[in-house]
Amino acid sequence: MTLFNLESGLLYWFASGRTDGLTDVFNLITHAGGTKSLILVIGLTLLSLAWFRFYKEAAILFSGMSVGVITSQSLKHWINRARPEVVSHLTEFSSPSFPSGHAMNNMLFATIIIYLSWRLFKNKHLSFIVGVVMYAWAFLVGISRLYLGVHWPTDVIFGWILGLLVGGGIIWGAEKLDDGTLSFSRAKLVQNKAKRVENPEKNDQ
Repeated sequence: MTLFNLESGLLYWFASGRTDGLTDVFNLITHAGGTKSLILVIGLTLLSLAWFRFYKEAAILFSGMSVGVITSQSLKHWINRARPEVVSHLTEFSSPSFPSGHAMNNMLFATIIIYLSWRLFKNKHLSFIVGVVMYAWAFLVGISRLYLGVHWPTDVIFGWILGLLVGGGIIWGAEKLDDGTLSFSRAKLVQNKAKRVENPEKNDQ
């Protein structure tokens, strides 16, 4: 069985279960996870973080989502994969297929928000709940793109993976900046180098 047959079969499976009610639900989900809605949510989140003087966290969110959008759009126009035509489209689209921007950007947003909740909330149970809700939402957004027939399954799967990878990279950078091992300041770089020279045995562990 070829990849095309496998992906087409999955799209046919989603299409076979379409109902008016489900179509309304998945259209609502896909629009709520779309660019305009996500920009609004990110903007409100940034304003909230700035209002409470969490400037570093706001910078993490802004930089992470910016990297995500640039990565997604660059890959879309570089790979230039056509949208699937095996089932009818139940919503509009305006860009190439791979990767799914909906899947990638919502997974990235979820990953960063979960990380920020762990930084800011003392109640880790609340952070866990945030994690479950955010990842469940990102999963549903990706599924909505398949149900509506506007993405190949691999578009969505790799969108989720890329969202996790970009989010992980942003988190890694934030942690390195926090502990001082990553810095764009020349003075800080010199200071870190001096520490490594003073403690060679720690660096070898």
